[in-house]
Amino acid sequence: MVCQLDAEQSFNYVWKADLLERVLAEVKDRYIKQGMETHWYVFRDRLLEPSLEDREAASLGHICKKYGIADETTASNMLKTVKRLFRGILEKHVRQTVISGETVEEELKEIFRFLEKGRTD
Repeated sequence: MVCQLDAEQSFNYVWKADLLERVLAEVKDRYIKQGMETHWYVFRDRLLEPSLEDREAASLGHICKKYGIADETTASNMLKTVKRLFRGILEKHVRQTVISGETVEEELKEIFRFLEKGRTD
């Protein structure tokens, strides 16, 4: 079955994909420049890649072993820290491109749906 998008749906899809790409690049760049790559890797492995690839997230235990993180609480806190920065940068970018505050909230709700999969327990 082929799903065809109308012009507005296509525009929205491309806009959101481009927005997410820019925001993720900015978040990654900040953590790498600060020498905190592990924060980015936890976010990527636990939340980002599973959401984008529609697969189950790696356990925090597995992530701790992979990156030498002391415990799952530390990994969970790292994930929360990156999610907070991601949300802040995303909000900034959305506010720069939409007209009203109500539209900002609508756009953010749509974009954050993918984050639900990687929430921490």
